[in-house]
Amino acid sequence: MNTATTFGKFHRLRWATLLLAFASTGAPAAATMTSGAWEFKMKVTAQGAKSGAKKNVSETGSTICLSPEFVEKEPFITPALDQTKMEGMGAKCATSDYQRKDPNASWKMACDLADGGHVDMQVKSMVSPKKMTMDFLQHVVHEGEPGTVKVLTTAIFIGECTSEMPVQ
Repeated sequence: MNTATTFGKFHRLRWATLLLAFASTGAPAAATMTSGAWEFKMKVTAQGAKSGAKKNVSETGSTICLSPEFVEKEPFITPALDQTKMEGMGAKCATSDYQRKDPNASWKMACDLADGGHVDMQVKSMVSPKKMTMDFLQHVVHEGEPGTVKVLTTAIFIGECTSEMPVQ
């Protein structure tokens, strides 16, 4: 199984999804997010089912500015954004088991991919005024071979935005 190729499709979209993944659920923005500079870090590991070998695929980071308008409009995380992104790549997806109990949320998603592969995801997240974590456990079948991809994303509020930061 080429976990790097399979993951690459998810990885390229993961940052975009995370940057947009604060979707409104009716909770007051002040209770969930703080506008300003946020530092995101993501660690990805993959494990082939046949070999059992674990591989660190990547560790990346980014700093972005979440504007007050963005935080007011998009204060929390929902599965609809992940599903929309995946379907934008030609996947057919279904979400289930959405649960939210502030500050936590979780859901499952199953997608048949455009390249014939399949992924089942379990997502757990936590959002607070100064910290966000998302834990993705993905069971992937690519070219007939199963594997597991784990994505752990953390973000912390780091203060004022600077002019160099991308703004959401």
